[in-house]
Amino acid sequence: MSLRHRIAFLKPRPGAFESIEAFQDYWANQHGELVMPIRGIVGYRQNRPVDPEFVWDDVRGFAELFFSDAAGEDRAWADPAARPLSVDEKFMFDVENGFSVLVTAVDHVRTGFTGRTRLLALGGDPADIAADWQVGAVDVLHLDEAPRVTGGGDTLLSVYTRGRDVADRVGTALGVRYAVVETVPMIVPDDASLDD
Repeated sequence: MSLRHRIAFLKPRPGAFESIEAFQDYWANQHGELVMPIRGIVGYRQNRPVDPEFVWDDVRGFAELFFSDAAGEDRAWADPAARPLSVDEKFMFDVENGFSVLVTAVDHVRTGFTGRTRLLALGGDPADIAADWQVGAVDVLHLDEAPRVTGGGDTLLSVYTRGRDVADRVGTALGVRYAVVETVPMIVPDDASLDD
């Protein structure tokens, strides 16, 4: 089953939180719960940077949303259960300057484990990733447009690793801008992996 896959690049609303830690805590423990009841969202995953000082041009995290198709995405946002989420987004995110991109295709470069530690890199050549038992699935995500961050292109490299140190080593070898994130699946479809 191929799903419609959208990645939101999240920017906190200036002044909404006293610290980045407070933003991350609210996103993890309050905001994410508002996504759960929305009919039409068949997959939802938060990618929380492991470094609290992480920032890409005001981006402080990444959310991935999955829908059955384009019509399913439209139905999800029309669902009355989406209203509280919309209100909360205006409270916590800089909605005027935030953005999302659509994943148009996925190249599965290397099969392997998926888990909590993941590297998201702006571009990069997967051939630069050494074969290592501590490196799992490697995918190239093709995007409908370049993310509006310095160094953004039309691909995002996703690499699962066993731990932050391994992810940092892979990111350094790639020589591009990257984030090490804790990937937390909050909605997983019964009949498909979110990485298909």
